Amino acid sequence: MSKLKAAVLWSYLLSTGSMAITGILTFVLAAILDPESFGVLALGVLWVGFGQMLLQHGPTLAIIQLEEVSDEQANAAFWTVITGAATFCGLFALLVPAWASYNGLPLLKPVSWALLFVTMLTSISVIPDALMRRQMKFKGIAVRTLAGAAAGGIAGVTGALLGWGVWALVAQQLVSVFVYAMTVWTVTPWRPSFPRPRAIIRGMKGMRRQSVQTLGGALGVFLSSRMDVLMMSAFFGPVMIGVYRFSLRLAEMVVDVTSRGLQHVSLPELAQYQSDRELLGRRLANLVHVAVVMSVPALAVLAAVAQPLVLTIGPQWEMAGRPLQILCVVSALGTVNSLLGPAMQAVQRASVPAILTWVSTAFSAAGLGFAAWVSRSDGVFGQLQAVAIAALFVQALNLSVTAFLAYRVVLRISIWPTVRAILPALASAALGFAAAWGVERLHLEPLPTFLLGGALGGTVALGLLVLLDTRTRDQGLRLIRRILRRGAAAPIPPQPAPADSPASVSTP
Repeated sequence: MSKLKAAVLWSYLLSTGSMAITGILTFVLAAILDPESFGVLALGVLWVGFGQMLLQHGPTLAIIQLEEVSDEQANAAFWTVITGAATFCGLFALLVPAWASYNGLPLLKPVSWALLFVTMLTSISVIPDALMRRQMKFKGIAVRTLAGAAAGGIAGVTGALLGWGVWALVAQQLVSVFVYAMTVWTVTPWRPSFPRPRAIIRGMKGMRRQSVQTLGGALGVFLSSRMDVLMMSAFFGPVMIGVYRFSLRLAEMVVDVTSRGLQHVSLPELAQYQSDRELLGRRLANLVHVAVVMSVPALAVLAAVAQPLVLTIGPQWEMAGRPLQILCVVSALGTVNSLLGPAMQAVQRASVPAILTWVSTAFSAAGLGFAAWVSRSDGVFGQLQAVAIAALFVQALNLSVTAFLAYRVVLRISIWPTVRAILPALASAALGFAAAWGVERLHLEPLPTFLLGGALGGTVALGLLVLLDTRTRDQGLRLIRRILRRGAAAPIPPQPAPADSPASVSTP
């Protein structure tokens, strides 16, 4: 197996394995804990996530992107990251009391202080991780990431069963990061040395520009993805935040399983055709088609069985059903939107998606602020619906603006080939939703309704998709033929000889 194929295989195992472990743990921990625990963790992780973003970009990303990396540069990046993480943790530690007071949650203070260790542990591992990624050693990364996720899951579930509440979730975070940070050093031969300040400045000189550029874009992405928690902390309590983030995570899990991987290959794929806009348009239509086929019908079925699903997890999540339905539509729109940015980057217009990220952040802040104002006198359920509807409106607006700029201004290609390509998937999603929704109307127990509705909706959606979509049907037929050919080519195992045959007679 070539180095590239092995890297792709282990990268896929890393993403799907991590998603599987995280998904299982999400259901298990949600069945034991209450929404308030998840909400407190979301508030504590918010600024820790900001620190994680800073660690994953800047010098770390520059190490991955540079054509050649010297020991001096790796050493400078390592100590710059460590120093930056320590500075960030020190500043945030001073602001934690104000953050807890702002949210009216005394428990948030010790939780936030404990989670700072996640940032420091991550700072120890990001540079050796980056060196392994540039060498495409994904096997070592995948094995240790999955081991850390499993260890953290065991710690979290154990703590939840012992009645630790939010501290079970904190333990999950700390153990997972600790295991990875300690074990990643066992597979990288590089070791840092303590340099003089001049050596750090000299080593960072060639990485400074790339570090600043990547941090600017990453900051916009972080604010856009965490604006919901940031805004909701100003208007709502931890229960509201916990239910909303849990609903969003369920919808994102479907995208992670189905089409998230396309985002990683879309830029190098489309960049090959940047000089031929007509061909680039066809390749973009193909990528969008594959993403929509894989994710939108599944999201539609999930939306139909959202209420029995959350009731199966536990009655404490009953309010998550309706927001989950709306957020499934948000994730479906985001599936298309996530491929248009790489298309513009492929033709050397990276500034456009960067600007759009900041515009999206502004839209999100305005939409969530308006939703909070409209639902200020409602209960938690009404507030959840208002915030989810605001997220849907913002995502639809983002997709409209991005599609206009991508197709009409930057790429200057027709949007209709893409629209025609995804129509069968949209039709199958609608019919799959209707079938699963019909089962939900039978008013059975939550678990049978979820299983039966999901199975029927998925079968109906897949059947209609095969019937209407030529590409899906052709891919399915190719897969069946390949399986049949492999079965026909398999060697026939030797059969035992009859008792009266010469071969069965033993020789003295």
